[in-house]
Amino acid sequence: MNELRRGYNIRPKMLKLRSLLQYQPIFSLFQKIIAAHRIKLLIASNTELKPGFRVLDVGCGYGNLLEYLPKNINYLGVDISQIYIDYAKKRYNSRGRFICADVTKLVLKEEKFDVIFINSLFHHLSDSEVKKLLESLQTFIKKETIIVSADPVYLENSSFLARFFASQDRGKYTRKKEGYLNLIKKYFSRIEYKVVSNLLYMPVDIMFIWVRK
Repeated sequence: MNELRRGYNIRPKMLKLRSLLQYQPIFSLFQKIIAAHRIKLLIASNTELKPGFRVLDVGCGYGNLLEYLPKNINYLGVDISQIYIDYAKKRYNSRGRFICADVTKLVLKEEKFDVIFINSLFHHLSDSEVKKLLESLQTFIKKETIIVSADPVYLENSSFLARFFASQDRGKYTRKKEGYLNLIKKYFSRIEYKVVSNLLYMPVDIMFIWVRK
């Protein structure tokens, strides 16, 4: 009976990981340990960024995607967290602009962007929230605007550990590949994607998506 009780206690203890990741210092340390910067590096290195390009970073967090972007672009970072934006302004003020706002309610004076990054955001949003976001972005895109996203994904052949760690992410809406694509293809006709399984120092499958009108 005691062994059974010990067995039942294993899962609740493991599931505390998501709660711990709510604390930003712990989350930042965790990101460093698993080499999460590789996601930003892959995004930047696989997206054409010409001098003078106007770049919108949706859910920019601390703005550290700028570490991997060229300095000759026109960058705007938007995040709903004032703490993130304050930090980004302090550290990267010379590299771009930062606005604390809900991007679905963002009003810009006829600004259009060449590239829009949505890094690790979709899996934090419900289907209706993703649709609202994609609809709101229509205001800021041109015919050749490219939108780039990266999020954890559930695959049919994902290992138990990959599914476990994806489930422990702070985002509650990690989807299967088709789940992401079905949401996006309503708004964009040209879609390319790539799933990378060995990018981080932990077994999480990451889906990168590049879309245009």
